[in-house]
Amino acid sequence: MTIILVGKGITKGDFWFPDAPRHAMNGVYIHDVMRDLPLANLWDYTIAYYARYPALSILIDYPPFFPIVESLFFSVFGISRFTARLTVLFFAVLAAIVWYKLIKLIYDEKIAFYSTALFITTPLIVLWSREVMLEMPTLALIILSVYFFYNYFELNKKKHIYYCALTTAFSILTKQTAVFILPLFLSYVLV
Repeated sequence: MTIILVGKGITKGDFWFPDAPRHAMNGVYIHDVMRDLPLANLWDYTIAYYARYPALSILIDYPPFFPIVESLFFSVFGISRFTARLTVLFFAVLAAIVWYKLIKLIYDEKIAFYSTALFITTPLIVLWSREVMLEMPTLALIILSVYFFYNYFELNKKKHIYYCALTTAFSILTKQTAVFILPLFLSYVLV
């Protein structure tokens, strides 16, 4: 269901949101750094790269985790708008799978199925999953961190607290606003 909804038109059209090309270019930059390995002169390499591609905004406006993942997709599938959107589709599928697993842990398979269907068909989820934006990757990582958080505190799976910390850090390194999951975790622990 996620692939059908989010993947519709994945090969067609241009970027429609102003920040989308920046997110794509950040991934291209990481891809090129990994390919060229300019470790001795990374600063000069970055300045020259920015002069050539002024859409670059990594570490200035946006954290590096999504571009790192996107660069891996670029390495496998080639640099294209399709591949950039495929990266977001990957996170949408991850969100749907983990959401299903979380709700199944709390309730049952039937409720998990309907809840996941409602989640993935929500118009805003579909909208932000069809563009190269940070909302869906951040949400997917937050859902993953909540899943690990639940496993640790409710099911007493000790190693899951480390997974929770790691995925929470990744969500914050995807989009800074993910930091607001921390007060929620703290309030849950206190209550």
